[in-house]
Amino acid sequence: MLNYLHIEAKSTPIDPPDPQLDINKPDNYIILNDSTVNGHIGKASSGFVTHLFGTSGINNVSIEKGAWAKLINFPGSNMITIESDSKLFSISRSGATVTLKASDNTLLVLPATKSRQTILFTSDNKSLELFIESNSVMLGNEIVQPLSE
Repeated sequence: MLNYLHIEAKSTPIDPPDPQLDINKPDNYIILNDSTVNGHIGKASSGFVTHLFGTSGINNVSIEKGAWAKLINFPGSNMITIESDSKLFSISRSGATVTLKASDNTLLVLPATKSRQTILFTSDNKSLELFIESNSVMLGNEIVQPLSE
């Protein structure tokens, strides 16, 4: 277990932090494209469910505290900034889809890939890489175990 981010395998999916929101019913769609200046920037706002569609290049995404975001088509070495404290998060995965859930009502669902994606937690300035290596999903130097069926 990391000393700043709780990683665990649970027998059931993570409960949503806010029963009024549904990660599969977005309020907003953001489609990043190759013409976006300086690396495809997208933002998920607090209190909303946002689906962000990335490009094959480097995508830069900012997730506000209290936002729910689902990242789709993010194959590159992306930079994901979360405006929250890493200590508030627990993590789970199903297949290569990783879910980070915080006690401050922030939720992020994203695919792990062979490319290293940097996740920066701004409140405590912690930076971790999410990637697949040797058939394992890794967050930093920890293996993220799949949910038990």
